[in-house]
Amino acid sequence: QPVAPVVYPTGAPAPPYPYPEQTTPPPVYAQPPPGYNPLQDVHAHQALEAATAMARATTALGQLAAASSGFSGMLPTVHATEGAPGPAGASRRIQAVIESIITRRGLSLRLAPALTEAFEGAELKASDYASQTKISKDSAGRELRLATEAGLLQAVRYPQGEAGFRASQGLLREIAEGLGQPINAAAPLTAETIIGSLAVGQTEGTVTIMFTDVEESTRLLSTRGFTASHEIMRAYETIIDEKIAEHAGRRIKGLGDGFMISFGSARHGVECALDIQRAIADYSKQNPERKLRIRIGLNTGEVVEEAGDIFGAAVNVAARVAGKARGGEILVSDIVRQLVGPTAEMKFAIRGRYKLKGFPDRWRLHQVTPGEVKETPHVLASDDGFVDREQERLDIRMVMDRATMGNGSLLFLTGAAGIGTSRLASEVATEAAAKGWLVLTGRSLEKDGAPYGPFRDVLAGAVTNATAKVLNEAVGNHGPLLATLAPMLRQKVRGMSAVHEVAANKVREQLFKAIHALLTGVQGNKPLLIVLDDLQWADEATVMLLRDLAERVIGSRIVVLGTCWDSELDSGRPFATVMSRLLRRRRAQRIVLNRLSDQDVERIVAGMAEAPLTPVQLLGIQAATEGNPLFVEHSFLYMAESESMLGGARPQASYTEEDLELAQSVRGLIGRRIQRLSEPAQRMLVAAGIIGRDFDIPLLEAFGELSGHELRDALDEATRGHFLAAAGKETYRFAHDLVRQRALAALPLPRLQAYHLAVADTLERVYGKFANEHAAEIGYHLYQAGTAADALRTATFLGQAAQNALAVGAFEEVMRLVDSTLQLLPPDKTRERAEGLSSRAQALWGLGRHDEAKASWQGAIQRYEELGDAKATSAMHRRIAHLETRGGQGDHNGASPVETSAPEAEPVS
Repeated sequence: QPVAPVVYPTGAPAPPYPYPEQTTPPPVYAQPPPGYNPLQDVHAHQALEAATAMARATTALGQLAAASSGFSGMLPTVHATEGAPGPAGASRRIQAVIESIITRRGLSLRLAPALTEAFEGAELKASDYASQTKISKDSAGRELRLATEAGLLQAVRYPQGEAGFRASQGLLREIAEGLGQPINAAAPLTAETIIGSLAVGQTEGTVTIMFTDVEESTRLLSTRGFTASHEIMRAYETIIDEKIAEHAGRRIKGLGDGFMISFGSARHGVECALDIQRAIADYSKQNPERKLRIRIGLNTGEVVEEAGDIFGAAVNVAARVAGKARGGEILVSDIVRQLVGPTAEMKFAIRGRYKLKGFPDRWRLHQVTPGEVKETPHVLASDDGFVDREQERLDIRMVMDRATMGNGSLLFLTGAAGIGTSRLASEVATEAAAKGWLVLTGRSLEKDGAPYGPFRDVLAGAVTNATAKVLNEAVGNHGPLLATLAPMLRQKVRGMSAVHEVAANKVREQLFKAIHALLTGVQGNKPLLIVLDDLQWADEATVMLLRDLAERVIGSRIVVLGTCWDSELDSGRPFATVMSRLLRRRRAQRIVLNRLSDQDVERIVAGMAEAPLTPVQLLGIQAATEGNPLFVEHSFLYMAESESMLGGARPQASYTEEDLELAQSVRGLIGRRIQRLSEPAQRMLVAAGIIGRDFDIPLLEAFGELSGHELRDALDEATRGHFLAAAGKETYRFAHDLVRQRALAALPLPRLQAYHLAVADTLERVYGKFANEHAAEIGYHLYQAGTAADALRTATFLGQAAQNALAVGAFEEVMRLVDSTLQLLPPDKTRERAEGLSSRAQALWGLGRHDEAKASWQGAIQRYEELGDAKATSAMHRRIAHLETRGGQGDHNGASPVETSAPEAEPVS
């Protein structure tokens, strides 16, 4: 049975570690250990406060947040002295992380001291917690159980007496992640390992300092009286604290009628200043008898922290800058102006060169005013009803702010299907475009398509946004190679050669370099945001390019933001392995989107409902959907369409057994809602679903399922039902891929195959003489058509798709396509089989697997000898000879083409 944790009494010597009889680490002292001298930690005490606000704001990106504040790794765990506020034995930094975890889980902040004690090794009891927080024992037990359900505590039950609660591995893991510490999945986490890994560093760093000051504050008391002036100052302080929290700032101290505040980002500091002035102006307008005007000054520079305060010349300059401002004005130093960079959200006007007291040189100061930001359309398709995600958006903004200063990054948004990763990425992209970023987007498709699918979209956007002159300089000698992924490049760059000959073992290396050069050339002076959606379906080539790009964005002004579903990240998917590797090597960060709170669900429903829902109806949606936004939307729409739920004039909704059963699955709800559509609309959704996530009206009309007014009416009906969303004048997109999947789910296999064959026929007819360039798309539909399609026709398109993939170094895709081609080819198609084996050999050579490449070329030689083709046979022998003499012996399975030397052979074009 469980036993209480061992706690050694104060004054007793600690047992040796490791314990002879135990394999787990010793318990953490709940009180300072014997012999502890606070004076020994004087330097640690001096570093207590520097990154608390950052840790609160970015728990999921704790290390990144601390780094961006300039105090990375400098905050040790410091034991509080007896009588000091807060639980003994925990640093304020760890307390801040715990508070952030509690806030993000929607729990009561009363739990923070208790969870801190549990982290230190104490066992919690509901009775003790009730006594500490002065709430009832029932309420205390309920809060502890909620923390247990959230995975932060684990219950300990005894045969007799009250149950206890201890820290779970989940809590320890989240604290370690919040502190930016690497986590070894094979070893259990303990409080000691977490505390021990926090190194004491120097108390220096670069921050942005803000000073605020109330204009004519000395007259407040004499003209307004004590009560009124006190209320005015309280309102002023409240506004300051609210805006600091919104912009990840840290209040250093109060200065009578002003405050000193620090920020890890210059942009955050200026944005906070603008928001403060805006809020003060609103307050003064609403309370004209209590009108208030404040001055604000900002500077950025090196500071030293001592005992929670910061010192240095940069601090003095910030104070002097604030002193030069007038009421209602914001002044910043020239360094702040440079760090913020070009942005439409704020305007900088040179105020002049000023002599600042204590400094010999004159300082150029700038006045900051709000900019005029035009309404920017969503870069990605999205629906109304976006709520919450403020913490995640702040995390992403910090990543992007660092990128503007030359520290690019790769960031993944992950979560369950329908949780809103794509929608959050859309909001981020829209905000970035409004701030002057160049935004390029791409999407992976569930169906097999051309390799590098999302990057083809990205490159197409880059080519569209750039001038011919910029493209000429950016592509260099790699124009033909890049044109295989972005055909539009040939229309803008004149005089490009038709073929770009690159040896198979060099093509991937050159392509990746060329893509990065094109992107950096096109971005110019703007920071670049690349949004890659649905990476859970990314092909091998896309994943390899993403892995390469993760290394190249370091030190750049590029942010790559990828989204994916956790539920689809099984070990068989290429992206799952690479994401784990990138996270492990700290080449990427991840933000996990969790369920929405009940309040956020209520806000979504309120935005969709024409009339308020009854409490029973709202409770039903909250309970059934578990905070999944897509589930919330379709649950409400299903209820709104149902007579038994919201229909008629019934004063209260009733729930049938069928309704409750459907509420267990968002797919079930979507499927039932699709069944309620008209027959033409259902047929249209099936045809569109076969084509893909995105489709255009001309192609849908060419498919022949519907046309004219009937097609338009069906599209309108599906759009009103939130199944489709307009993505352009003649283009539509499924609102979510779960909708597309459900539209096809009930289709019998023979009918599904017939649809795929019809789509393949339509695509071949529409593409005409360019059909070979789209061989992967046509070949996919023919392959899905199964026996309904001619096997030789399917093999021909798959073989052409393999050649296209070989031209861009998608070697894994080549091998998959060649295998399918060889299975489908009739036995008498000897030449086609020889060509397939030759393609496979080049792909294996590109991957550095020389022995397997040699075997495939030998197989091709046998086929060519059967045909009596001496020329082709001789070419294959030459390749093998080159491989043996220059490529070295042995199988270099798994080596990258960059790492493996290989012979010159027939180039890939």
